[in-house]
Parts: sequence; structure tokens; C-alpha cells
Amino acid sequence: MKILFRLPLLLMLASTADASSGVQKGPRPAPYYAGGMSYDPHSNLVYVTGTTYMQADDKTISPTSNCYVGILRAPSSQTDNKFQWIQEQEIGTAASQEACFGITLSSDQQQAQNSASSDSQSAYIIGTSEESGLLTDLRVRGSSKATQYGTVLNLGFASSGQGRLYGGYLMHDFPVNHPIAIVTDKTMRPGTSNYVYVVSMTSDNKQLSAHYTRDVSQENEYPNLTRGGPTPKFGADFELLVERMAVESTPTENGDTNEIETLLPTWRKPLATSGSSVLVSGMIQTSLGQQPLILAGSAKGSTGLIGDAAAHLSPSRWSGFLLMLDPTNGSKIGSKRFAAKDDEHFEILGICSNQNRDDGFIYLVGATSGVMDKSGKDHPPTDNQVDAVIAKVKISTLEMEWVQQLRATDTEIGNIKDETDLIQTYAADCVVSKDGNTVYAAGNVEDEMVMVDAQQSESNGWDDIWVASFQTVSGSMNWMQQVGSIGDDRVARGGALSLDATDNLIVFGDTTG
Repeated sequence: MKILFRLPLLLMLASTADASSGVQKGPRPAPYYAGGMSYDPHSNLVYVTGTTYMQADDKTISPTSNCYVGILRAPSSQTDNKFQWIQEQEIGTAASQEACFGITLSSDQQQAQNSASSDSQSAYIIGTSEESGLLTDLRVRGSSKATQYGTVLNLGFASSGQGRLYGGYLMHDFPVNHPIAIVTDKTMRPGTSNYVYVVSMTSDNKQLSAHYTRDVSQENEYPNLTRGGPTPKFGADFELLVERMAVESTPTENGDTNEIETLLPTWRKPLATSGSSVLVSGMIQTSLGQQPLILAGSAKGSTGLIGDAAAHLSPSRWSGFLLMLDPTNGSKIGSKRFAAKDDEHFEILGICSNQNRDDGFIYLVGATSGVMDKSGKDHPPTDNQVDAVIAKVKISTLEMEWVQQLRATDTEIGNIKDETDLIQTYAADCVVSKDGNTVYAAGNVEDEMVMVDAQQSESNGWDDIWVASFQTVSGSMNWMQQVGSIGDDRVARGGALSLDATDNLIVFGDTTG
């Protein structure tokens, strides 16, 4: 039997949907899982992170998972139309499972400070580790141990692309710590501190997920511990934690260890959710008004926290939420819940806004088994259909301006093999063009299905990636493209989309093809 392992995949699409370049790593004897991506317009470099079971020599299989970091130079012209690998490295220990699944780059202010040193760029990478793993030496002697630690790795990169681990920050106040998203505060002015914000899911439940208790098989011999995996390895009944950390310009050593703590928390905001199931999927910061942090995710039932005191929400159905926090102290500014009609599921899986100029709007992406208000869809929900969703939301009111539902269909249109087969697609990430006129969304369509708006008659393989372009004013679709290999292709769940300096779209994911 030939086993196909997941490998990192990068695609570049022009604004007209033409695929002009692509690169993937491999084949390798063990998998690489895509975590997240960040693009630096100053250097035209793409920074990617994820999780691998390969050792640093790129030939030997590791007994445990490690963090993976890669840097590529993006195509810069029609004649230079290929991604170029600049540097790759694995970061981890042989004693513990480590995973990385989100990355953000330093602010322009900090880059100016770095220019005076040997490093030209700093990156902050979120992930997890277990006892004796990455950064666990930062736990002060006598303080609480965790079953799963959250980590923020602080890396510096020279202009050559070579990276070094400065240190970072260890999360261990709860038995299970699972960071989900990290944001660099880009609104700071010269002479003030540099901050990063991290939102995590935390749990007092140390339970190992059933997915990781099965016998070793092809499916879980090398489990995917990124956000693209089937479920968190540990924990249940998650609550939320938001933290602001100041970046130390001169790293200081922890007195009990040889490792360096380079991020110092300035406030922490635990957000209890009354025992409800809560999943956070993303966080952004806007520069409007109080420059709020906006968290997006999904919850079941009433949480007592997220704008649902008067809502009649099913304890067994997911509905989306937005939560706005003051970045100076983490206090709540506002919140909103979003539900599908007829008590059907609606999950928010990603959030984005125009990062070049705030226009007062954000965009949400996700999935629903029902029909959303303002979607214009009149088809009834069915037990075997899950649609992708993209919506525009006004920040000042937290009301949806427009919604688009995107549907998949069976490869043989009108001839579903089994009426119980699930026809599923979802949107996982989005990005807004610099002029604010276009929003792009990307997601997956599963099990040899095809997107209706992609206008193709068959799948490229098993699970495919789709990318679509929409007008921000009206929500009208400009185009959709479904791409993939003969295997399974997935977009990264910790940052799948970015735009280069000329608004070409960069898509990050992994593939077995």
C-alpha cells in the first residue's frame, strides 16, 4: 500500500483567478501539516509554520512532532514567477509532542528597531507542547504544571533568512492551554511598548480526545496537532483567555532556567462561559475608535458572556459570535451572536478586515447547515448539506450587511450515490484587497464534490481547495476557482490567505497529492 503524507503547499493566484505559480515540499517519509502563514511586504518574503514528524536533517523520522518554520521569496514579476525557498528549520525536542499553527510578524516600529541589530524581522509563533517540551523550562519552580502547555515562540531572522529562537512565553495556568490566534499591535507609536495579543481556549478537563486513543493506524500514526486536525488533543468544555504581552527589547533570563522569557504579560482576561461549549477561531485588531480587539468563534447555547442574554439559542446547535475588547485592559466593549434560521448550525471559522485602511467593516467566513438571513437563498436546509458562508459586518452595529452562501454538489450532478452522503464545504479564511473593493475567501470542498459556482464537472481528487473573489460593496461574486491534486488538499486553519505587494493572492495549505 502506498501511503500519501501531507506536505506544505503554496499557490499564487492573480486577481483574475489565473494560477501563476505554486510550490510544495516533498515527498517525505512522514507528514508536514500546514499551520499558518504571514507575508512581509517590505521583503516580499512569505513566512509559514506548521507541524512535522521529520527531524532537522529532513531525512529521519522524529519520534515526536516538531514545529516547522519556512521562509520563501514570493514571485516578483512575470519573468520571476516561482517561489524560492530561503530557509527551513524544525524546532522541537525528542521528549515531547510540539505543534505550531499560527504566526505573526513584528510591527513596523519593531522592524525599525531590528534594523540596528543583526536581525531584520521578528516573528511570533503560537503552538502547544507537553512536559519537557519547548519553553517548559520557563515554568517557575513550584508553579502549576499543565497537561498541555501553550507556547509563544519569539524568533529573529537575519536578512539572509536564517532564524534563531530568542525565547518566548509559556502558558500553564490551566491544565489545558490551547492558543488559537496571535495579533501584533500595529497601532503603537514610536516611544511606546510593542505588544502582541493572544487568544486561547483553556480547559480544566485533562481528558485525552478519543481520536488519540485509537490503535495506531495510517490515519493517526502521525496525528495532525494543528488547528486542521480533527479535534484538540486534550480538553473539553473550553473557556476563553485573552492576554496582552509586552515585547522585551532586551531579553532577560528567568532566574531558575537557561531559557529566555521575551514576552511579559501586561494583562490577562479569562472569559468564563457558564459551562457552554465555545470555540474561538480568530482575532483581529482595528484602528477605529478604541482600536478594539475583535474575537470570532462559535458557541452552543447561552454563554452568559457573548451577546446572548436575550437570545433563544439551542444548547445543541452552534451559532457564531463576535466579541469586542478594549486593548488597553481587555474589558468588554460589545458582542453579538449570529444564528441560522430554523435553529440550524452556523459556525464562524475565520475573520478579516482591510489591514491598509479601516473602512468600518469586517468579514466573517464559516459554514452552515441552514439558511442565513440576508443570504438570498431560498433552498430548505437538508440533513446532508453544509454550505460555506461569507458575510460583511458593520463594526459600529455588529450587524450583517450581506451574506453569501456557497454550495457544493455531487460530482455526478443530480445522481448522489447515497442520500445520506454528506455534501460539505466550508470557508476557513479571508483577506481584503488594499483598495478595499474586493474580499477573497478560501476553503475546502470534501469527498470528490464540486463547488456549484466553480463551473466544473468533476473534482480534481478527493478533498479540494476553492478560492473565490467578491465585491465588498454588494457581495456579488467576481469568480471562483476549485483547485487540487489527485489526493486530499486542505487550506491552513491558522492563516491560509495573504496578498503580496501587487495584490496577488497567496494560498497556504497542505496536500497528499
